[in-house]
Amino acid sequence: MRRTGRQWMIEVTDLVRVYRVPNKAPGLAGAMGHVVRPRWRDIVALHGVSLRVEAGERIAFVGPNGAGKSTTLKILTGVLTPTSGSVHVDGLVPWRDRIENNRQIGAIFGHRTQLWWDLPVIESLETIRRLYGVDRAAFEHTMDRLVSVLEIGGLLERPARQLSLGERMRCDLAAALLHEPPILYLDEPTIGLDVAVKNDVRQFLRKLSNERCVTLMMASHDIGDIDEICDRLVMMERGRIVYDGSLEAVRARFGHEHLIELVFSTAVPDAVLTARGLLASYPNVSLVADGAYRLQIQFDSRLVSSARLIHVLLPVFPVKDLRLGGPDTEGVIRRLYKGELKYEDG
Repeated sequence: MRRTGRQWMIEVTDLVRVYRVPNKAPGLAGAMGHVVRPRWRDIVALHGVSLRVEAGERIAFVGPNGAGKSTTLKILTGVLTPTSGSVHVDGLVPWRDRIENNRQIGAIFGHRTQLWWDLPVIESLETIRRLYGVDRAAFEHTMDRLVSVLEIGGLLERPARQLSLGERMRCDLAAALLHEPPILYLDEPTIGLDVAVKNDVRQFLRKLSNERCVTLMMASHDIGDIDEICDRLVMMERGRIVYDGSLEAVRARFGHEHLIELVFSTAVPDAVLTARGLLASYPNVSLVADGAYRLQIQFDSRLVSSARLIHVLLPVFPVKDLRLGGPDTEGVIRRLYKGELKYEDG
């Protein structure tokens, strides 16, 4: 470790990344014209991103495609060089101190694999062991744990090209953790995994972070990954960080929408019309009928309570069952993506 005193495991300041791409007309004529007189345009992927991360934090990068999540992670790993700004990862500049930086990180990037395509998985893992200088005893101890948690015992003798996506992702996760790095970068880490294995991997990553103070930086569209692994949310949009805080703070800030679902014992074809008349004096209440036997009422809990709405509706409808739903991470993030909520709301 190179940190002393109050230094950060990861410190990013005013990070900018600009891609220069050809500005040409489509087709052969455009391609030929670009050869004779090339023109270019700049695409700014990151606009002054700043971020500080303590050892052991678990951070989820979320945002729509093109928001800058993967670009940020690639700069942190040293794969990309920024146009301007500074980055220090445990005291190292990733793209300058690439070899030393690579020894302290593990990384999984979506569909890209670090396994050799035609080699049995165990031979790829042995090669990675030698590259990182992991001694035999430590390798076998780590492998025993990874084989058990990731259920890859039956995959070790198979070439990587014969693995399904989910099987390969589990083996890639083992490869990323072989040298026990203090920092782990994950881009869609549970893609292709079935529900049971996803749950095991999530619990394993959280336990790993807690027991060994491993810092996790994860970009994912899987809300389950975000909710079950991470404690801090960094939301990006168009190359900027638009929200940085705890998941609980996100729910508290944006999760005002609640749901009441009524299930009827007999058909009520005009349920929405009737309920609309009963609730006309309450603001921000929306109604959705799911057939003639079910009615959903969405409302802002800051403006009216569920108890009040139920008190108005129950005497009128033949209700046999009732369900209350509170705010959830998936609903909040989905509505932020769609622009239905604004970051200055709340």
